[in-house]
Amino acid sequence: MDGDSIDVLQDRTAQCGAVSLYHRASIAALRFRRLSRIHSALQAAQASNGGYFAVNFTGNVRFAGTLSQVIAILLYCNKNNLRPVIRVTNPLYTNQTDGTHNWFCDFFDYVDEVPPEVVRRLTFSDIEGQSDYNRNRLDDDISIEQAHALYESYFRIKPSAIADAVAFAEREFTTPVVGIHYRGTDKRYESPLVQYDRMDGFFRRALEKISPGADKKLKIFVATDDIKYLDHLRRGPFRDHIIYFECKEMGADGNAIHFSAGDNHQKGVEALSTMYLLSKCAWCLKTTSQLSAWSKILNPKLKIYIPERSIKQYFHFPDKQMWESREQI
Repeated sequence: MDGDSIDVLQDRTAQCGAVSLYHRASIAALRFRRLSRIHSALQAAQASNGGYFAVNFTGNVRFAGTLSQVIAILLYCNKNNLRPVIRVTNPLYTNQTDGTHNWFCDFFDYVDEVPPEVVRRLTFSDIEGQSDYNRNRLDDDISIEQAHALYESYFRIKPSAIADAVAFAEREFTTPVVGIHYRGTDKRYESPLVQYDRMDGFFRRALEKISPGADKKLKIFVATDDIKYLDHLRRGPFRDHIIYFECKEMGADGNAIHFSAGDNHQKGVEALSTMYLLSKCAWCLKTTSQLSAWSKILNPKLKIYIPERSIKQYFHFPDKQMWESREQI
């Protein structure tokens, strides 16, 4: 078994058409050994930082997915009495192309700022994906409320990053608002795509529970990467009650926004603004998405309704916690 890679074992499993207990145990053992080894290497690299834990996320992970990775680091630091220092230099949300710009600080402030002279002397460990820091126990270790407390302990949204969204909320969110977050591009690979008519039916059932007999008095805030879905709602029975935060960066032809051409910094602004606005709703009907999951991490009192769970390989934090804490209809 030692000579086999995880990929080889998984290929054998696929060829056999079934997962034998031996292969399942072999894959799990190799994965655990690899994660433990990388995790130990990360610990060793950080040993010289004198109580600071400095990491640089380099992998092409989406905005909210990056925040979920950050939570894993905060959880580790909290348990080990370490002070986290976060950089994110992947290219998805910055227009600088040299791979050195820390876009995390474009959107978030530390609650307790780390002095620049301290940051300059720290050794940063690059993290491309979750296997680089052994996130495999996060699902069992954390709740939405704990994630909220961790985030609040270390970071705040930078006011300048969401100024337009704050003004929009002050203008439009004068009464309780129902939020809808519909992902229609790349999320179809992580959960069943919810067809428009099914989403309509789910919305009507949820609305009967939220506000029976008074549904048309409610404002409906729609956040989506699928412009056709927005057009569909604007032609429907609630068209006069829909409010929408105008986004300059929208995916085209089914392509995800974050992997399309455009203003990368603006994509980050709009992702964070959408997250913030959904968190200000009283209720949120959502398809599988870490972005709207993070709206509940920002506001654990937000009531979540979900029509479909993500497929097994993507059923982890925070989608797992969203599904388990969802409202029933």
